[in-house]
Amino acid sequence: MSDALESRDALAAAILTSIKRWRDVPDQADLHFADCEQLLSEYSAEETFRILELGNTVADAIERNPDAAVDITLRLSSSACEAARALGCVLIGRVGKFNPRTWLSLIKHLADDESSGVRDTVPMIFDLRPELAGWAEMHADFVYTVFDEWRTDANYRVRRVVARGLVGYASQSAQNTERVLKLLMPLYEDAAEFVRRNVVSAMREIGRAQPDAILTFLESRTTYPNAYDRELMPLILQAAFARKQSEWRDAILAKL
Repeated sequence: MSDALESRDALAAAILTSIKRWRDVPDQADLHFADCEQLLSEYSAEETFRILELGNTVADAIERNPDAAVDITLRLSSSACEAARALGCVLIGRVGKFNPRTWLSLIKHLADDESSGVRDTVPMIFDLRPELAGWAEMHADFVYTVFDEWRTDANYRVRRVVARGLVGYASQSAQNTERVLKLLMPLYEDAAEFVRRNVVSAMREIGRAQPDAILTFLESRTTYPNAYDRELMPLILQAAFARKQSEWRDAILAKL
């Protein structure tokens, strides 16, 4: 833990101390797990930045002890405490990348969690962002294979993970954006409005870094626009990246 985090967050320091003891004395795992749950009950799963910062610090402390890291991650991910499950998602993103296939069932379960804070953390497991270098950093092709299957999952919350799960990765280059947009195409016309709106959110965020790629994609759909285009394009084009290219934006909207 950085000195800055420790000095401003005594609770995080206490959690890290408990987890280090858990790592070093695994035969007392039940005791340390209970301590962590009690401390994490003071967090909110909605405090995403705080959870991410803590999760990365914890991951740094446990990654070199694989058995302990897996036990800690599994127990936290299955906790009755919402913040502990959110923290577990961050650890899956870090610890799980070394053997990703074994974590998929648990991730799908967490994608349907009762806590919106937990559900919002799940897509970050796969993404590559400054806040969390998830699985795409090491396993981009594997993530695409998983998402290709999940985008037709019966559970709309699992499909939503696909919509949000590679936003940071797509933002890194126009090539990545093009590949992610192809992946998202079925979700652009998803039966669930919730999923479609998450596609809108993803495209708006990607557009901050790759505006031309997003505008080119939208323009390509104006030859034969359908009801989904008329619903979603105006929402995407409300974003600041599109307003900065107003002539292009207006030309697209005029064709709907």
